[in-house]
Amino acid sequence: MIDAQVARQLKSLIGARSWPLGSASSVVQTAGVVITTLQPEDLVGNIQEPFVIIGVGTGTADPTRPGLMRTNFEITTVQKTEGDEVAEAPMIGSGRVNIGQSEGQGVLVVHSQVMQAVNFKTAANGLPKFTLVRSTGAAPLFVGRTYYAMAKTVVSTTCTVAETYQEPGQFLAADATGGDATLTWKNPPSRYDFYQVRVQRAAGATAPATSTAGTNVYSGALETYTDSPTSGQFSYSIWAAYDETNTYDGGTASAEQKYSEQVTGTTSTVTVT
Repeated sequence: MIDAQVARQLKSLIGARSWPLGSASSVVQTAGVVITTLQPEDLVGNIQEPFVIIGVGTGTADPTRPGLMRTNFEITTVQKTEGDEVAEAPMIGSGRVNIGQSEGQGVLVVHSQVMQAVNFKTAANGLPKFTLVRSTGAAPLFVGRTYYAMAKTVVSTTCTVAETYQEPGQFLAADATGGDATLTWKNPPSRYDFYQVRVQRAAGATAPATSTAGTNVYSGALETYTDSPTSGQFSYSIWAAYDETNTYDGGTASAEQKYSEQVTGTTSTVTVT
């Protein structure tokens, strides 16, 4: 994934996070997660708190792996409170009405939920593997009698210089009788621009080499399909389809525009009797 894809996936994950208890409201509104070079003080008063800033650092080329860049991402959470002379409330919280709402929660609690949304320990988050660089607080901002506290985590990951699109996994076409072939697979991790998978079929031992070659037998988001090609030998290929245009500004994926590559494990051949 290039740095822009990583940043958009971070924004999607954080914006989708809800409090696990109580009213289960959003931790941070989608509009409150911004990818920007601006500092928190530049956004105070222009965006609802709590808000999260995703900053993209300068990439460093990997000398041993051409085409890869090591890049830092800064995730900063900002929370506010009013009338606290020692600025403790924005850090640990005060006046919380509902455990499932962000109002009254301290920035440390909110930031914990933000980082749990990202969950760097699992590939299911649709992100490359991250390394924690550091986690810090910051001096509060004072605007009138309103206090803003911040918590920041810096993480590092390897980015590509060209866009990448994760392929489905564990693709298998099982031999069957009665003219049917049972196809199973694992969809790629959920990502902001993932739309659906596409399965193509061709007669013989050579699977379709492109997403439009052969016959399209399935397009959708399920992880199994029963094809009925009658009897004979048939080969299948599977691709993951992504939507760049409709998701560019935070919309929902609704069209096939980009496809994953054909790699080992994305083709399968069966004999149907």
